Amino acid sequence: MPTRNRPDSLLTTIRALRNQSFELEEIIIVDSSDEAMTADRMATGEMPPIHYITSEPSVCLQRNIGIAAASGDYVFLCDDDIVPPRDYVEVLVRCIEQSGAAAVSGLLLQQNEDGDWVAEYPVRSFRRLLWCYVFQLSLWGNLDEISVNAITRPLYRHMKRFYQRRGNSTTLAGWPLLTELDGDVVRTRIYGLGSCIVKKECLEAVPFDEILDAHGIGDNYGVALGLPDGILVVRQTRVKHYVAGQNRLDKGLADFRRALALHYFLTAHARSGTQLMLVWSLFGQWLASLLGRGPAGRAYSKALLLILSGRNPYVVARKHGRRFVEPEL
Repeated sequence: MPTRNRPDSLLTTIRALRNQSFELEEIIIVDSSDEAMTADRMATGEMPPIHYITSEPSVCLQRNIGIAAASGDYVFLCDDDIVPPRDYVEVLVRCIEQSGAAAVSGLLLQQNEDGDWVAEYPVRSFRRLLWCYVFQLSLWGNLDEISVNAITRPLYRHMKRFYQRRGNSTTLAGWPLLTELDGDVVRTRIYGLGSCIVKKECLEAVPFDEILDAHGIGDNYGVALGLPDGILVVRQTRVKHYVAGQNRLDKGLADFRRALALHYFLTAHARSGTQLMLVWSLFGQWLASLLGRGPAGRAYSKALLLILSGRNPYVVARKHGRRFVEPEL
């Protein structure tokens, strides 16, 4: 569990882990806070033991340090602002035993604008679906609740068939795609890894990329793309992600770095066709942001400029062997 300057959130998560019905072997905290936690503050129970490690700030580095220190064959990658239910780990372990999967997660819930805890963000209008299809943007929810008429129905059916063929993978531009959600267990290529059990040898083969910024924006892309069989999501168990406000980037800067990170990983995987589609996708997002006005527009327009000019800071850093790059908007 990497953490930085979130002591209250961290302690809440520790209590939830120590209350798990499946006995954990250890809790490894890799802390880059300005002020280290004391042993007394972490004494929220006797078992499992806590191994406390300090580190310089970098979520990816902190993840890799904790993975290297783990003694088990499987590692529960855990954010410091989630609260898993008591049987969360037990359910995931049971799924691993039955399926032999290398990576398993429960449904990751976040609060929407109405304050409801949701795991899906379905498109509601045909116009929005068409925009996502044309510019190959991410979709995260089923496509069955869209109202169409006799004129739009043929195109709607065509788009649904396209996404059914793609499955839970990525769009042609590389963005995450999760539209097939039927069944108790869903397999997907990309999912949040902050509440996921992963085989340690897979994480050692494809570590978190320490070129990324200290917040680790986009870190899940590289690891998830390297997992051999994707990620199983067990829909019967859910974990709440409270998205702690401390040590978090504003949305515009996060969107900017996320776009650069995706391009960086596509470059590393030599997906030239997908890189071209990503450029088209970013152009669409720029158009949707009032032709570049506002923070989101600036994020996508600058990401486009850096990618097209061959100056993506992450790609440049890889060539020069640098780490912890902080692209500025």
